[in-house]
Amino acid sequence: MKVKYDHKAWARRTLDHYEKDDFAAPQLEGYLLAARQIIATSEAANRDMTDKEVRAFDEIMDKAWKLREKLTYTPPPDFLRNEPLASEHRTFAEPARRAPAGFSTPDQAHRAGTWLKAILRRDSESIRQTADFYGADATRAMEVGDPTAGGTLVPDDFERAVINLRESYGLARQNCRVVPMASDTLTIPRISGNTTVYFPGEGGSITPSDLATDAVNLSAKKLAVLTLMSSELVEDSAINLAELVSQNIGWGMAKKEDECLIDGDGSATYGNMIGLRTKMVDGSHTGSYVDATAGHNLISEIDTADLLGLMQLLPEYAAADAAFFCSNRCWVDAFLAVMLASGGVTAGEVANGVRKAFYGAPIITSPAMPAGASDTDYNDLIICFYGSMRQAVTFGDRRGLRVEVLRERYSDTDQVAIKATERIDIVAHDIVQVDDSTAPGALIGLRGNTS
Repeated sequence: MKVKYDHKAWARRTLDHYEKDDFAAPQLEGYLLAARQIIATSEAANRDMTDKEVRAFDEIMDKAWKLREKLTYTPPPDFLRNEPLASEHRTFAEPARRAPAGFSTPDQAHRAGTWLKAILRRDSESIRQTADFYGADATRAMEVGDPTAGGTLVPDDFERAVINLRESYGLARQNCRVVPMASDTLTIPRISGNTTVYFPGEGGSITPSDLATDAVNLSAKKLAVLTLMSSELVEDSAINLAELVSQNIGWGMAKKEDECLIDGDGSATYGNMIGLRTKMVDGSHTGSYVDATAGHNLISEIDTADLLGLMQLLPEYAAADAAFFCSNRCWVDAFLAVMLASGGVTAGEVANGVRKAFYGAPIITSPAMPAGASDTDYNDLIICFYGSMRQAVTFGDRRGLRVEVLRERYSDTDQVAIKATERIDIVAHDIVQVDDSTAPGALIGLRGNTS
């Protein structure tokens, strides 16, 4: 069972700390009053704080922390000041604490890191702090976690950070149509043929026509990642530890999702999913791509005519949210090179950074897209995409990310395993017209060409 996210013990300790501060309490009273009200609301309902209340409390206390640092600044005595008393006095405050990637506040990262330290080191101080942060259930779960039954589930602070990182890193989740799956399979109806309009004669009957439909079928597949942690890593700060592990898991999941979306070949390596580059050139979807100019089979050979030829084929219905999708190498060697050669980018813009766009369409780069050396032969292979990926691809999300800890399995090597799993499916369905496989759909590929 999932560890309850009991935030109240930590909240009370934080408030006690500020209320005992005689100097800061009067100035911080507004923040403290709002924070106490959040705790009181949950206690009146005899329940734990909700995720919304947790986020609100953390934001309030983060503002209180910054105000406290500002209030504790003591200016030098007048006789040490070189400037007139009426002049503006510049203060040099210490840099604000940074919230690590994936976490809303530094405190969340600290709590997650402390929990990880308790798991790895099993020292009394980390366990005591974990109990204060998340309640006694968290420490009891650490003691009874059964690796054969799936291990110990993590608290929400850590799990939310991994989910946030996965969604911010992944091309698939940011650009496909994401659909929750209530069961292992899901069928989404799709219109494949329209009705026909006639001019019936006076008193004549109207010829009926059917609205043809087919379906997009999703079937959940399980993805998993296992990260081994050495006890030596906990010598670093709790915040750094939480950031290290959450980034590792989040990046790994996003990378595999993107690889399935782009290059899935139907094998077990890709969970039997068929990716865009594979499906476009399978012989059954000839309208899903356009060939580059003859002899243009390298990324560096792509020119303005190739890119405009790709853009002009996109149907109107997909133009509203259309974008280019390519690798960073393609952005530099093709798009940026074309803009430099045509004078569309100045030397100053190159020095200060160029917005990734071409003729108004954003360019979205991903390491999952083709990024071989400049002389890599892409003959008959897709180099980049243009169009609306949201209309062309559906991402089925059967179950949210589940993160677990396996303590005993690797104990002989002084390691702890962090395991993350999810169940998804990715289906490309509108890369050609539903009633004509030779006509382009919502997303079109640019194919290398040596002929």
